[in-house]
Amino acid sequence: MPIAGGVVCILGALFLFLGALGTVRMPDVYNRIQAG
Repeated sequence: MPIAGGVVCILGALFLFLGALGTVRMPDVYNRIQAG
């Protein structure tokens, strides 16, 4: 069970990182809102 928890934590961190990256790379406010 701890392995599954670790995998879920890693996936959550990855999605958070991708969302932050999308927020930084989008050109205007409306795209940033949708990316976040």
